[in-house]
Amino acid sequence: MANGEVDVFKESFKLLKKLSVQDLRDKVIDLSSGDSDKHPSEVGVLDVHSKGPSSEASVWEEASVLGLRPPQEWRVYTLKRVPGLLVIPNPFQPCGQHHWIERCLRDYPLKPNICNLDAHMTRPGNGQLWPTADKSNLHPSCIDPQASNAANSSCVEEDYEVSHDIVRKLNAQHRKKPYDHDVTHDQDQSSLKDIASKTSPLNKKPPIKKRKLCDQAPLPAWLSRDTMLYKLRWVTLGYHYDWSSKEYSPQHRSTFPLELGQLSSFVMEAVGFSGFTAEAGIVNYYHLDSTLSGHTDHSEKDLSLPLLSISLGQSAVFLIGGQSKQVPPVPLLLNSGDIVIMSGSSRLAYHGVPRVLPPSHTHAVPWCLEKEQLKNCVCSRTEVRPGKTLSEFESSMTVCKGARKEDGNAINDEDITKGMNDGQFSTEDSDCALVVCSVCSQLAKSWDTFVEYLCVSRININVRQVVSEKFKFGT
Repeated sequence: MANGEVDVFKESFKLLKKLSVQDLRDKVIDLSSGDSDKHPSEVGVLDVHSKGPSSEASVWEEASVLGLRPPQEWRVYTLKRVPGLLVIPNPFQPCGQHHWIERCLRDYPLKPNICNLDAHMTRPGNGQLWPTADKSNLHPSCIDPQASNAANSSCVEEDYEVSHDIVRKLNAQHRKKPYDHDVTHDQDQSSLKDIASKTSPLNKKPPIKKRKLCDQAPLPAWLSRDTMLYKLRWVTLGYHYDWSSKEYSPQHRSTFPLELGQLSSFVMEAVGFSGFTAEAGIVNYYHLDSTLSGHTDHSEKDLSLPLLSISLGQSAVFLIGGQSKQVPPVPLLLNSGDIVIMSGSSRLAYHGVPRVLPPSHTHAVPWCLEKEQLKNCVCSRTEVRPGKTLSEFESSMTVCKGARKEDGNAINDEDITKGMNDGQFSTEDSDCALVVCSVCSQLAKSWDTFVEYLCVSRININVRQVVSEKFKFGT
């Protein structure tokens, strides 16, 4: 950066880190809550068209299998100051996000996929980090703290006005004793003084650093800071990104998850990017004290191809500007389920995450991630059978097209209308009733553990295409 030039992006980033949660919400654009109407000069709307030549029924069914609502129900926004950026507020079915979160925590960290822990230790067995039913597999990691910190995100140097007390209460039942951050802080400072007295030739006291949120954020007892799961920061899929060379290699590759590839291609095609092939992915794991510094994504050789990003868990501030740090950035609030697509000139725009927001006063996780959404959702695996009624379902439940009838055909508008009129989707006796999806039912049994993790965490899935007509390895 030339002398005298102001790093506007960095200044905005620092400001958003310091603001109180309430003041922060007044500064960001939240497209999930209707902020598009409040910022007509900033936000545009994109008309979403159906996928290619496929029939509407097949699109509904394909979306449902992937945990999505049909594209015709999506809202797709653009930012006028960031050409090429698309934002889709939560296009998922009520139970859709749950299954993608399960994959990110239970499946994607498995070998041969690579994670940040692999540079510092050998993961046992198949690399499973998610706890078993008795949590007996949660062993402390053997990572050197300094080496680990180099791979982890930085901490926010401030006390959230709301988060500590809220999250502490939400997780109180999971800890063996109250979390006393003052004692912990004093112990940390005493330890620093002891080290300084032994190592400093002048026997000077070290400077007292501002207390950081990473020293205070309360955690469930099983998710202590010395566990491998807590230290998990990223997992690479498909073509494994080399963090040293900043490149991809055909020799450094594993199979890209099939369903994630299908989800990415479906979303891309629905908003006009046909032919997208998901080949490389990075799953990032944030905690409440995590940030992601401003950067550009330019490792792919064909930068005309868009990239896709999915947010899951706690909300975060996403700051995006232009292709230089002198361009004033736009702060967006990304909530669980929101999808961002960077294309065109936004593909090389500086962007980062200055804040992960704490839970609200009343909910440990966003409402769309609560267990009830698993119990009450009709997904593509739900069956409709005659002569049976299940008490788990309520008349107010969400009905998603793609649910199967006994004859194997998908539920359509007529079925839904008739079902509601006949009490099919209620707890009352009827001639026809829904049979709960066994996959959703099984996940609901263990969802409390996922909630404990998500209470202090955010997950981001980033998907890219590496090979194209313009670039192939070896050419």
